[in-house]
Amino acid sequence: MEYHVRVVEVLSYGNFAFSVRFERPPVFSFLPGQYMFITTGTGTDALTKHLTITSSSSDPHLEVTKGSTGHPFAESLRLLKAGNEVVLRGPFGEFTFRANMERLPSSREALASRPSGA
Repeated sequence: MEYHVRVVEVLSYGNFAFSVRFERPPVFSFLPGQYMFITTGTGTDALTKHLTITSSSSDPHLEVTKGSTGHPFAESLRLLKAGNEVVLRGPFGEFTFRANMERLPSSREALASRPSGA
C-alpha cells in the first residue's frame, strides 16, 4: 500500500548516521525485519529507496535509520524537517522472526541484522 505521511522528527547520531521518524498510518502493520520504500521530493526531484524499518512494531511512529553516505537519497532524507511529506510503500520482506518458528537447540537465541542503509 502507498501512504502519504509527514515527518515527525529527524535524529542525528553525529556525522555518521541519522534516523527519521514518520507518522504511522493507523492501518500500517509490520513485523521486525521488514522494510519499506520511501520517496522524498516530487516530480523530477523524486528519489526512492528501500530501508529497513527500525522502529518497534509497538511504537506510535515509523522509523528508519540511514548512514550519512553523501548519496543524493541519503542527503534528501537527512535534510527532511518535521512536517515535510514523504510517500511510503510497504511493508515488504520475509526476513522476520515469528514466535512459532522452530526453536534452536540452544537455550539462548538471538536474531540479529543491520539495516542495509547503515
